Formats: sequence, structure tokens, C-alpha cells
Amino acid sequence: MRQMLEYRRAEPTTLPLLISNEGFTNSRGKSSRIVPMLHILRDYDEDVRVVAYVRPPRSFISSQFQQWAKHARTRAFSSMGYLWPCYRKIFEVFDTIFGRENVTFKPFQRDRLEGGNVVLDFAHEIGVALDPGEVVLANTSIGLEAVALLHVQSRFGKPVGWKDRQGRFQQRQFSGYISRLCPRRRFVLSDVLTDPLVKANHADLDWMEARLGMSLSEPPVLEGEGVSSEAELISIALAARPLVEDMIAQRVADLPAHDIPDCDLSAPDVPDADRPAYELACRLDFLKDRLNIPLAKWLVPKAKTRKVTS
Repeated sequence: MRQMLEYRRAEPTTLPLLISNEGFTNSRGKSSRIVPMLHILRDYDEDVRVVAYVRPPRSFISSQFQQWAKHARTRAFSSMGYLWPCYRKIFEVFDTIFGRENVTFKPFQRDRLEGGNVVLDFAHEIGVALDPGEVVLANTSIGLEAVALLHVQSRFGKPVGWKDRQGRFQQRQFSGYISRLCPRRRFVLSDVLTDPLVKANHADLDWMEARLGMSLSEPPVLEGEGVSSEAELISIALAARPLVEDMIAQRVADLPAHDIPDCDLSAPDVPDADRPAYELACRLDFLKDRLNIPLAKWLVPKAKTRKVTS
């Protein structure tokens, strides 16, 4: 960042310098992540304005659940409380550090965004003309079947340790593969699951709505459209097993049948009720291994060189 600021000092411009980083909100209100950046910007006499988009609670919880599925978080249903966005803890620190007059919070709701698109809305907010055709969608949501399969894999399959950087990279790549080949039915959690979180955190939501100056209310999820339990999500995954078998068939066409491993369903620690899900998780793990996902370039250690003097 200092290099960019040095360039702006050498070549003065009226164009804004954009700094976009989800880590600022993921830091859960830790000013130690944000204050150093403010000091750097002030060293270069930059005027700072913060624009942050605030997602309504129910859609945030469903979106975060998808992220947990993609990253093999195994205890989503037993840790629902951790899915709450913690509005005040995350956003109040920006008012404190940058000054409320320099901070703009906007609702992340399509009907309140310029052109129904957050990129176009942000461009409009900072006074930059942007052609809608230039907007590239990334990090889009994944479908219902993909979330169900990834949940079963993480819940019953081989664990991915948080310190296993290569394993986590491969899991992200595998999640993308599953998502591309599954139907795109909308995934959303039922109000049966989200209502208790909203009620338990109403004071936090009240603070955010007061700071926004508007409600973050959402229309209810229609009965039958939202996932209401882990058992329901697992049943959706089991119904999608033919998709998994088709994916495997494409990958093992050149592999002898005796080289395709069977799951050990005789394992004593697998309850009878969980055996179908356990077997499906084994198939998903096998599929991930067959994808031959390459090492992440940023994880490959650089070769050490030794200076030789004569």
C-alpha cells in the first residue's frame, strides 16, 4: 500500500484509491487491524472515507452457512450462534477510528442498490462512472444440493485441519467443482432456524438499524423453501448421490474396478442411521482425491540457494 501512496504523491491525481478488504470486518472489531492503516494513510495526507455494506441478518446467516460448508466447517448446526453477524462489534469501530462523518453504511439489499448491483452502487457512491457490462460476478452463492453434499462431506468425511493450508486450498477448489456440476436450486435456511438468533440478538440488530436509519427486515422464507434441520439437509444430499456417482464415473473411466475403494461400513463408531451419509462422504472424499487438484503456487516453498565462494 505504501508503494501505491508513494506513486500518488509523485503523480498527483483526483481519482480515489480503493482499499477493499473483508479482513477489516472479519477482525470482529479489533482496532489493531485497522489503526495501522489509518496512520499510514494520514502520513500521506489522504482523506479517508469508509463505505460498508450491511447484510440483513437472515440472509447473512444463510450466506455464512454456505461459507462454512465450502470450507468444511463440520459443526454448523450445533454452532448456529456463531453465524450471527455481530453488527455493533464489527461496525462501531469504524465510527470510532475514522469518525462517524467519514463512514457510510448501506444496506446490502438488491432493491436498495443502484442498478440492483453492489458494484454499480459502490461506483455511484464514490462518483465513478461504470458500464454495467464491465461488472464481473465472483464469489456467487452455491446451490442447495452443493451445500448439502459439502455439509455431508465435512460432517462425515475426512477432516481438514485449520493448520493444513494445502488441505484447505484443495477443499475450496473441490467446493467450486461440486458447485459447478450441481443444480442451482436456491439455498436458504428456514426461519425456524434463524428466528431464534434474531430474537436473541435483537439489541444488536436495533443498534444497526438505528445507525443505518432504516429497517433490515426481510420477507419470511416460505414454508417448504428453507432448510429447517440437519436431517433435512442430509436427506437432500442423499437424494443427490446419483450426481456424485456420475462425477466419479467421469473420473475413473480408466481406473480398474478393484482400485476403487469401498467405505468401511463395519466401523463400530458409525451408527446405523448415519451409514448412508457416511458412505456418501467416503465417495465425495474419493472424488476429491481423484481430481488431482494442484498445489497452490503460494504454498510451494521457494528453493533455498546457497552462495558458493571460491
